[in-house]
Amino acid sequence: MGQTKTLNATKVGAIMLSSIAVSFLFISLYRFAGSLWLPIGFHVAWNCAHSPFLGLRMNGKEPLASYLKTTLDSSSWIAGGEAGMEASVPAVAVYCLMGSLFTVL
Repeated sequence: MGQTKTLNATKVGAIMLSSIAVSFLFISLYRFAGSLWLPIGFHVAWNCAHSPFLGLRMNGKEPLASYLKTTLDSSSWIAGGEAGMEASVPAVAVYCLMGSLFTVL
């Protein structure tokens, strides 16, 4: 609920773009494997890389424990700006590249 107070057009656009890109990736993984286990596994691995391993905020919350403590400039395009790491340019590029790869395979 706390995130809805700070929504603006840029943040909404970034969230929608990243949602479309990650949906493309998950659909591609599902079609490749013929099962939901590969997209679920990717999602779990992505979440574990963010909070428990890198120590990045997820859903606006600080991790309880992590191997590394990473701090990112929230205004940076690499960090995803106000929308967060999941909507960053590198993350969306990974979603699109992996989705394209699994579509071709």
